[in-house]
Amino acid sequence: MKNLPDILAMGEPARLIPVVADTRKEQRATSALLAVIASVAEYGRDLLSVVGAPVGKTSRIKCFTEVEFKSQPKEVRQRPDGLIQVQTGKRVWSAIVEAKVGNAVLDAQQIEAYLDIARLVGADAVITISNQFAARPTHHPVTVSKRKLGKIGLYHWSWTFLLTQAVIEEGSKGVADPDQAFILNELIRYLDHESSGVTGFDRMPASWKELCASVQHGTKLTRGAPEVVDAVASWHGLTRFIALKLSLGIGREVSVYLSRSHAKDADQRLRDDVTALVTGSSLQASFDVPDAADRVHFSADLARRTLTASMTLQAPKDRKLPKALFTWIFRQVEGCPDDGLMIVAKWPGRSPDTSATLAQMREDRNVLLSGNAGQMPVAFEVRQVSDLGGRFRGVKTFVEDALRSVTAFYEEVGQHLEAWVPKPPKIKPENARDGGDAGQPAVPGVSGRGPL
Repeated sequence: MKNLPDILAMGEPARLIPVVADTRKEQRATSALLAVIASVAEYGRDLLSVVGAPVGKTSRIKCFTEVEFKSQPKEVRQRPDGLIQVQTGKRVWSAIVEAKVGNAVLDAQQIEAYLDIARLVGADAVITISNQFAARPTHHPVTVSKRKLGKIGLYHWSWTFLLTQAVIEEGSKGVADPDQAFILNELIRYLDHESSGVTGFDRMPASWKELCASVQHGTKLTRGAPEVVDAVASWHGLTRFIALKLSLGIGREVSVYLSRSHAKDADQRLRDDVTALVTGSSLQASFDVPDAADRVHFSADLARRTLTASMTLQAPKDRKLPKALFTWIFRQVEGCPDDGLMIVAKWPGRSPDTSATLAQMREDRNVLLSGNAGQMPVAFEVRQVSDLGGRFRGVKTFVEDALRSVTAFYEEVGQHLEAWVPKPPKIKPENARDGGDAGQPAVPGVSGRGPL
């Protein structure tokens, strides 16, 4: 085909409505997605900017499906699902695309083969798409040999991430061209339908039940145990899925908070969280919600079989009595459901935290004082604990309850919390500042002494 890039021996432009068999869900989904990336400018630019593409308003995006490369050896019978090219001026950036739908998972050997092809044909990146989850597109759910990477970028999009970005683009950001907006809305409708093969994170690994039993029986965990590593990797996938579901709910991007070292190195994050699970029998995560009063902190305690969602607010510094601070935090949560909601007061120095349920605070707001007379609390943690009992061990029920715990906490509590902001200082009248003459003006710069 004369419209193909010079590097391709076979392929065709990505079609929004591909003419393929109904059973070929993978090809249909990939073609529709790539067609929208090439057609809807805002969506394409946003997606490609996070995978290293030098894309701007003047860039041209072209996408192709079922591609074969001219320089590919005949004995190498690999046919990637797609190719993305971004032309900015004379520079052309390209990425090979491999996609899976349904329960199909990415294979390390196949990814490494595509990395070899990318190096051979001069492509800049390999992008994989599946129902597997990674904290960020720069992280990857499959471990490949670092020797295969070199200067080739390896990125991953989950289908849920692509759906979420489309919803955010269509909603809060908006698409300027009405025809492009219609096309993007059609992609949302397609990906959101069960027939597309797009699924969310719905279960922990098969070894989850055994791992929970080991912790509850006091068995010592080891860092290298496959069930421990699998549990942490799945937790990372689950928390990413929760962040995407929150994003869909509020129409803005919610992300899993990562420290600088963890954002840079996914393997280090895995090792650190494995250590935390082995030493503390718990899994931890935090979510960055735009404009929220604090990160939403979330943890799963395998020993107690509980889930905890919480946010912490710094106490106002303009109150002079503890009771005024208790009233401040109570007024923020008094409209929330009582079920499992607890308020924790954090005191200065070594003074222990004090806590009370919302129901107890309704009866007596000073219940948090508890022997700390003469001190002022420095912060308040609003915490909701869910005791799952036997559901904690279930590979599917744990995921269901974890998603419900975070989303319900944010909807019922978190979105109503507001951080304290100090009031701006006011200019004092001149005679109040230094006892100046009452007849002199109190306007800065007019008092005869120049500007303040």
